[in-house]
Amino acid sequence: MGVTLYPDPRPRGVIVRQIVSTSALVGNTETMMYTQTFYAEAGRNYEIHFRTAVLGNSAGDGTAVQSGRTICRWAAGSTVTTAGTLIGDVYTTAFAPDLTRASGVDATFNLISPPAGLITIGISLYALRQPASTYGSVHYGTNGQSELLVSDNGATAT
Repeated sequence: MGVTLYPDPRPRGVIVRQIVSTSALVGNTETMMYTQTFYAEAGRNYEIHFRTAVLGNSAGDGTAVQSGRTICRWAAGSTVTTAGTLIGDVYTTAFAPDLTRASGVDATFNLISPPAGLITIGISLYALRQPASTYGSVHYGTNGQSELLVSDNGATAT
């Protein structure tokens, strides 16, 4: 065949998968919960998919007492902080602290054409209703299918 002049624009699918574990409780300060590094290629788009079974509430009694904000951020290099570039966010009502009555999080975010090289993405969380000391802190509760995925979605359209 020979060498092609252009890189293959087709999606390459999942490039990294992390099974996530139950997080610590957090209050009204955004806290980084999970991070994942991967090597990006120039001109490609990446999909970040975060799924967890539960967004629990420390003060939950089965009524909507608290909400959590899940935030996806990224940075070039091996670390990302809560000051990293925002990719997107999602809000979830937290009803209870247990697996039987709580809501989960299932969110997809898109990172469009980051620079080539090492990229770190992060999932952070904080309780929206203030003060958390009154309305409860929030946390992620997990099961065997709670995960953080990064997929290559193909080349950026030109």
